[in-house]
Amino acid sequence: MKVEGMSSFRFLRGMNLFKGFVFIMGFILAFQAYQTSARAASTGMIYGFVYDANEIPLRSATMSLTGPDGYSESTTSTEDGYYEFDGLAEGDYTLLAEKSGYQSETVEISLGSGEEYMVDDIKLEEEESGAIYGYVLDINGDPVENAKLTIKGLTTKYSSKTATDQDGFFEFPELEPDNYVIIVKKKRYKTTKKSVELEEDGEKKEIEIELRATNTRILPEEEAIAAEQK
Repeated sequence: MKVEGMSSFRFLRGMNLFKGFVFIMGFILAFQAYQTSARAASTGMIYGFVYDANEIPLRSATMSLTGPDGYSESTTSTEDGYYEFDGLAEGDYTLLAEKSGYQSETVEISLGSGEEYMVDDIKLEEEESGAIYGYVLDINGDPVENAKLTIKGLTTKYSSKTATDQDGFFEFPELEPDNYVIIVKKKRYKTTKKSVELEEDGEKKEIEIELRATNTRILPEEEAIAAEQK
């Protein structure tokens, strides 16, 4: 009888310990679930859409968000121009929208605890590129057709070539701010250089370049043909 009583006691004691263990584990799991729920409820979201100036959605625009405690994250917009950042703590944020060929845009945001903040539609304007254009003329003011022009940027190391049309017109588009040197060559004319500075983004300058004939006498058309036949 004594042995049976001891066994029953141990059994009951074991059951109580097991129940206590189950209770403690249940409490821990419930507390963890509460923490997760509370954390989710306290985090917020920033989202919105990015368009071009014509309100066409911009796909693959780079959206960069910086915030409190060194927070920094980037994402890209979808084909609908949509973007979002979630799991955000309360605080002040700076949103930067960028895309190649467009001017960047910055938005300041103050996010409350658990707030889902929809940013006003962001519209990116296309970048205005600079240009140098004008005319190549002789000393009499007449246009020089098919003059060969080369442009070189001193800082950007940009280089490009073009030729004048029948009106002596030429153009170098899509230029960044820089100091440029334009070299003009044409048979029977002296090679000429001209320096042009573009100081600001989108700046455009019109210039005239005068070419002077070399010492070689320019023959009239009839004389030139006769000379070639000799």
